[in-house]
Amino acid sequence: MTFSQSLRKEVDSIWEASFNHPFVKKLGEGTLDLASFRYYVLQDSYYLSHFAKKLGITKEEKDNFIPAPTAYAYTSHMYRAAYEGHLGDIIAAILPCYWLYYEIGEHLKECQPEEPIYNEWISAYGSDWFRTLVEEQITRLDTIAEKVTEADRKRMKQHFIISSQYEYSFWEMAYTLEKWPVDTDVKDVIG
Repeated sequence: MTFSQSLRKEVDSIWEASFNHPFVKKLGEGTLDLASFRYYVLQDSYYLSHFAKKLGITKEEKDNFIPAPTAYAYTSHMYRAAYEGHLGDIIAAILPCYWLYYEIGEHLKECQPEEPIYNEWISAYGSDWFRTLVEEQITRLDTIAEKVTEADRKRMKQHFIISSQYEYSFWEMAYTLEKWPVDTDVKDVIG
C-alpha cells in the first residue's frame, strides 16, 4: 500500500462525512441555498476566482471580506505546515482539498442540478483534467514519502488528517454562513 493509499484509508470516515454533508448533498440536488454557495466561494476565493466572477461577487464584497473562523484556521494550519516542514508537509496539507474535491465531483457527476453554476462546479472537479492534477500530486507525495524519515511521514500524515477535518469544517462553515462570535472590524487585522 502506498503512503497516499494509507492516508486515504485513514481519513475515509471524514471524507464519507463530507460526501454526506448537507452542503454537498444539496449542491448535487440543486437545492443548496445560493447564499451558502456565494459564502463558500467568498471564503475559498483564492482557489475559486472563476466562480466568484460567475456569481457576480463584487469588489465591495471582496473589499469587505472577512475570513470566517474556519477559513482562517485552515489557512493558518497550511502556513504552519509550510513553515515547520518541507515540500512533503505542504503537499500533505494541501492534497486533501484537491483529492476530496475530485472524489466529490465523481460522486456528484450523475447529478443535474437546475442551477447552472452547481453543474459547472461538479463538472470542473469531476473532470479528467482535475483528476490528472490530483494524481500528479498523489504521485509527488508518494515519491517524497519514500525518501523521508518515519518521523517526517508521521508529521505528513498528521497534516493530511487535520486538513481533511478542515475540509469537512469548510462545508459546515459555508452551509451555516459561519461568522466570528463577536462582531468587530477584524478585517483590518486578519483580512
